[in-house]
Amino acid sequence: MSRDKLGIDLEANLVGDDIVTQTRKAIENLENTLRSAGLELKDIVKTTVYLSDMDNFELMNQTYAIYFAHPYPARTAFEVGRLPENALVEIEAIAVASSYPILKMKRKLKNVKENIVSTSNETIDTINRDRLWNTLEK
Repeated sequence: MSRDKLGIDLEANLVGDDIVTQTRKAIENLENTLRSAGLELKDIVKTTVYLSDMDNFELMNQTYAIYFAHPYPARTAFEVGRLPENALVEIEAIAVASSYPILKMKRKLKNVKENIVSTSNETIDTINRDRLWNTLEK
């Protein structure tokens, strides 16, 4: 059993008996695990939510929405027969460490490309190389 997927504390005690408290704690546990790896919730690209009762989906979803912003990670939710410790919710997550730096670099490269003046191919290659290095050094 992994603490970072359930709404349990450091002593392995289930926190609260309601879906909101357990969802909040499960996400905070995920956040702590990510932080220890130098990541954040925004690095999550996919979550899987297991609910002991699908009637809890709306409250779980409202709580979940507090922690995640656009672009939201892909998400799947299932109702299961039983969760460890009789928890109401379990959340698994997949995070990608390089997602943000790659997107940032793509934006910079796009800006460099858009700012290049059309001249001969040789000059463009020189300008591309020089601007690329200058942009990446910032």
